[in-house]
Amino acid sequence: MEPLFCATTAAVFAAGYALGCLNAGYYLVRLTRRRDVRESGSHGTGATNVGRMLGKGGFVLTLLLDAGKGAAAIALAWQFELGPAAQWAVAFGVVLGHIWPMQLRFCGGRGVATWIGVMAMLDAVLLLVTGIVTLIALRPLGRFTLAGLLGIAIVPIAALVLARDLEVVAGTTALLAIVGIAHRPHLRRQVRSPDGNSNALHVEP
Repeated sequence: MEPLFCATTAAVFAAGYALGCLNAGYYLVRLTRRRDVRESGSHGTGATNVGRMLGKGGFVLTLLLDAGKGAAAIALAWQFELGPAAQWAVAFGVVLGHIWPMQLRFCGGRGVATWIGVMAMLDAVLLLVTGIVTLIALRPLGRFTLAGLLGIAIVPIAALVLARDLEVVAGTTALLAIVGIAHRPHLRRQVRSPDGNSNALHVEP
């Protein structure tokens, strides 16, 4: 690889990570309630956990802001006319930053909302596939978390079927991996709570 390409990719990844670290839910709760949202509920900074403390308004605002920063990261890559590889690097960076923000001791959200913002910009068709698969899988699985993760998991396969470029397949696979890792504790709780309590019904954004 050319040194300039490697340097550019590293730089946009770092920029994406820095943007991802701006966890809207954490700062909203800190400013309005003087509390750390991670001390309750699912212990994350995502919209679902924020909604438990701030209500529907907090949920919607956090969801939009987290998705917005994913979209903003890709828009920034477009502004500098970066190629597909760099765009997926910044996408990976912003989702990674949301899940493991350095300034919050690497304890953030689960990455779904930011993933949605990224995919809306990079490939809206694949995002639509996720939504369709999630809705179809919701009834037999009975858990929105499982259905949503299945919807995300199908994206790399859909990218292959739709003959997307290698960058798209690799990028969606990488994003799937980190979102899946972020949801491991949540999935363990679902397995341990067959009664389907409220904590097990939501994908944590």
